[in-house]
Amino acid sequence: MRERGLYLAGTLDTPLSRCEIIGEYSRVYDSPDRFSQLEGKPIISLNNGDYGPGIITSEDGHKTEHVQHGPGRLIYNYQEAQRELWQEYEENEEKATQE
Repeated sequence: MRERGLYLAGTLDTPLSRCEIIGEYSRVYDSPDRFSQLEGKPIISLNNGDYGPGIITSEDGHKTEHVQHGPGRLIYNYQEAQRELWQEYEENEEKATQE
C-alpha cells in the first residue's frame, strides 16, 4: 500500500474490523518493451491472477503502478512471490497504519 501512496485511516486490530483506505494511485499496463525502459521502485504486482514485476513511479506526488501486459510478460512462481510478500509485510507491519 505504502508504495502506491495509500495508508489506513485506523487499525485492523480484530477479525472482521474495517477501516478506510486513504489515497489514490493509477495503474498502467505496459508492454514488456516499454516496461523495461521505466525507472522507479520495483515491486511484486498481482496481474490477471499471476504475480509479476511492477514499477512504481511518481509524478507531482501522484503514484502510478506500472505492470507488464501482453505477450512476453514475466510471471513469477506463485509460492515464492507469496513468501516474499509475507516476509516484506512482517518486516514493515507498523508502516501500514502510519501516514
